[in-house]
Amino acid sequence: MKARVRADAAIFAAFLIFGLVGLWLSKFPVDKTVWWIGFTVFAVWLLIEICFVSPYRHAQGLTAQIDASESKLAVLEEASKPRIKISCAKDIEGCVVPDHQGIWYRARLDLTGNNVSGLEASVTDLWENGVKQNLYGEYMILQMCMSEQLGKTTTIHQGRPEYINLAFVSTDPSDDKLPFLTLKHYPGSVSGHFDFKPNQEYQLGTVLNCDDTHPTLYFTVKLSFRGNKGVELSCSG
Repeated sequence: MKARVRADAAIFAAFLIFGLVGLWLSKFPVDKTVWWIGFTVFAVWLLIEICFVSPYRHAQGLTAQIDASESKLAVLEEASKPRIKISCAKDIEGCVVPDHQGIWYRARLDLTGNNVSGLEASVTDLWENGVKQNLYGEYMILQMCMSEQLGKTTTIHQGRPEYINLAFVSTDPSDDKLPFLTLKHYPGSVSGHFDFKPNQEYQLGTVLNCDDTHPTLYFTVKLSFRGNKGVELSCSG
């Protein structure tokens, strides 16, 4: 019960007590008609306050709290929705990039909304022809295009895509190296290098970590190399 209802009840109780005292004690003569009118008015007022006004105001307060909670929930739900789109395929701009040394195969990141910083992509699971390779609980951090060369963490902006380097294939005729996974550093579980064997299919279970303004994203990259013109590249998440 609200403080106002308690105050009204206290006033009503005081009026009732003093009225009864006035009725039964001759020293304080009280007109019965006046007393009953006052009693009735107070009783009706108190009943209306308790049964209608106070519950209505309480409901208004609850409605305001519910609206505020729903608004906060909507903000949290919106913040938990991913705003970064991950895509990779040979026909997507920026996913296959030749340079003077060879060809880079990359995943493209596109952002909607405010900037997101601290991007870091890691391979946590690796399959070769459907057989899971043992990484001994380690994860392999992939290169983010250009950011490592500048010694900075990657920040993505709306309208300006960023890229995750996945694999590199040398086009130098004198270089007989196989396509390899482009990692920031190599943990001991892959012995300093990981090559993609020809005519094999690979799946990379990958996680993209960001700062606390954006949820973590999980996606799978599929790669197979059948010569430079026979490369298959796709991702899903």
